[in-house]
Amino acid sequence: RHIDMMELNFGVTDRIIHHLMLSACFTSDIGLFHGRMGIALAMSEYSRDKESDIYFDVASCLLDNIMENVHKNLACSFDTGLPGIGWGIEYLIQHGFVEGESVDICEEIDQKIMETDPKRITDFSLDTGFEGLLHYVIYHLQGAINQNTKLPFDDGYLSDLYDVCTQLKVQEGSEVLYLLLDVYKQFYLSGTIKNYNVTLIDFVSVESGDLSEKITSYPLGLKGGLAGKLLKNIFAK
Repeated sequence: RHIDMMELNFGVTDRIIHHLMLSACFTSDIGLFHGRMGIALAMSEYSRDKESDIYFDVASCLLDNIMENVHKNLACSFDTGLPGIGWGIEYLIQHGFVEGESVDICEEIDQKIMETDPKRITDFSLDTGFEGLLHYVIYHLQGAINQNTKLPFDDGYLSDLYDVCTQLKVQEGSEVLYLLLDVYKQFYLSGTIKNYNVTLIDFVSVESGDLSEKITSYPLGLKGGLAGKLLKNIFAK
C-alpha cells in the first residue's frame, strides 16, 4: 500500500542524521567546528552507536573529500583550518575508526603549520589562535607516541613552542590553555604526554530546546549545529 510519510514518524535524531547525510557535501567549510570534518566525526560516532556501516560510509566519503581539499592556502586555525582537521584525523585513528600512521597522513598539514612562527602568534584563543594549535600539536604527538613512530614537527619548531609555553602570562589565555601549556612543557622535558583528556564532546556547544520545526535551516557543524546536537544525543545515553 501507499506509505504516508507522516506515518513513518521519524524522531528528531533520525531527522538530524538524514539531513546531515543529504547536506554535508554541499558545505564549503571542511573544518572541524563548522564544516565537514566535524560532521564526519559525528557520523562516525553515530555509526558506531547504531552498529551500522551505512553512516560510516558517508563519513568516509566526507573524509576523502576533506583530504582532497587540504590545500596550502587553508588557514592555520582550529575552527576552520588545518589544526582542527588534523585533530579530527587523530581522533578517528586514536578511537579506532580508521587505520594508518597519523604522522604520514598529516605530513602536509604539519609542514604548512610549521611555516607559521609560534613566537609571532598574538591570538591565544581556541578557535583561531594558540590554544587551538596546542590542542592539535599535543594530540598529534600523543598519537605518534602511541603508534611508536617518529614524532611530527621538527626539533626547531618543538623548541620554539616550548619557549612560547614558558613565556606566556596568565592573563593572556583561558584556563584550558594553561592546562595545555603544562601538558606540552611536560612533554618537551620528559617525552611523554600526560593529562590530555580532551574529548570530542568538549568542543560541542549547542542551543537547548526543540529542533523539530527548524532542522533544515539549522547550521550543520559541531559548534552550534546539528552535528553537535547529534553527538550530544549519543553521549547523553
